[in-house]
Amino acid sequence: MTALDDRLTRGGPLAEVPRYEDAAISFTSDSRLTTQLSGNAFYQWDRAGQWNAQYSLTLNLRPTSAAHINIGPSFSKVHSLAQYVTTIADDSAIATYQHRYVFATLDQTQLAILARLDWTFTPRLSFQLFLQPLIAAARFSDLKELARPARSTLWCTARSRQRGSDRAGDTIHPGDGGAPFFIGNEDFNFRSLRVNAVLRWEWRPGSTACACGSRP
Repeated sequence: MTALDDRLTRGGPLAEVPRYEDAAISFTSDSRLTTQLSGNAFYQWDRAGQWNAQYSLTLNLRPTSAAHINIGPSFSKVHSLAQYVTTIADDSAIATYQHRYVFATLDQTQLAILARLDWTFTPRLSFQLFLQPLIAAARFSDLKELARPARSTLWCTARSRQRGSDRAGDTIHPGDGGAPFFIGNEDFNFRSLRVNAVLRWEWRPGSTACACGSRP
């Protein structure tokens, strides 16, 4: 079975996409204890061969009644056959209203660790810390374009390429005789560290002062 997607082309015509199925599992240890472990696993797939897998594990600690620590990793992998890349204006692309909607196969991996600390020193003084290191990598391949709006089970049909190349970073020669166009290399390796810290002081009832710091 298929469905119509009004977002896949980023403002262009409707595209027909296969319906997906998914499965999920989760667990949580006894929430009454000062140490609690929880985890989640999610998997989504469709008949075209696309899939999305996500996993996370979280450790909750309460060393004292005033402190709460939350820490754990998350991991995800995505294999998409129709990741939007760009739209190219071309008067010869009559079937798609004088525009070529270019897609690629995307393979992406992401690993992150999430850490939170909430500490209440007094009823009027508290501290909060958020920390998230993240690593992500993606590879774009098998460039393709929308063949017809909302009329094809395989919503993207590959065109011929220059010297058989299907990688971003190449000049593409459409198989229907349209004007060649260039697609830049979209592959990436990304690393980041997000940090937010807030010290909150209620210097009198109903009035507070905050000292904040962050690193995107």
